[in-house]
Amino acid sequence: MFQYLSAVKYNLRFNLLPHIAAAIGLLLLTPVLFGITALDSISAAYPIELCLPFIGVILLTPVYSPEQETGILDTVRARKTSHLLICGLRIIMALAMTAIFICGFILMMSAMECEVSVIHALASCANAIFLGGLGILASSVGGHAVIGYVLPILYYVMDLMGGFSHFSIFSMMKSGTTDGKPVIFIIGICCIAASIGCWNLRMRRK
Repeated sequence: MFQYLSAVKYNLRFNLLPHIAAAIGLLLLTPVLFGITALDSISAAYPIELCLPFIGVILLTPVYSPEQETGILDTVRARKTSHLLICGLRIIMALAMTAIFICGFILMMSAMECEVSVIHALASCANAIFLGGLGILASSVGGHAVIGYVLPILYYVMDLMGGFSHFSIFSMMKSGTTDGKPVIFIIGICCIAASIGCWNLRMRRK
């Protein structure tokens, strides 16, 4: 148990901290770009769907980054603790931080008299997990975090242009509904699970 707590502490301090700072920076920038005072339900969906999904991309995509250098990977393999278990802990931490940041932002919007609810928080988490899932899967397949950032950004741009009507992450601001959110949430979780398998295969080949 102690070794897992130690791994969590190490990941938070040396791996996750810069990405947490980037996520906080995005949250601080969002009110500047949109304004979050006394918005109705549709208007509130704009900052929620245009900005908050990138929290998942920022926190999930670089999960495998520390071992993408050969020297570090050899060191990790020499340890007794399963590397996949460590990656699993990183993913759980990233998901937890994503939910905390999003829910905290929604609460702040509520305090600013915006018409937001639990539905907004759940829908935003689904978007973030979906885009983050695409990012972490692309990162595990491509072997580099930079590749992982390209796929979710490409999907985001194409969806914003109206390319994915049934799997849109912008359904709340476009039509005021949460249609497709459960589906994209499940797809995001499946992408995260698939990334673990892909990363495991990549490690065995090295």
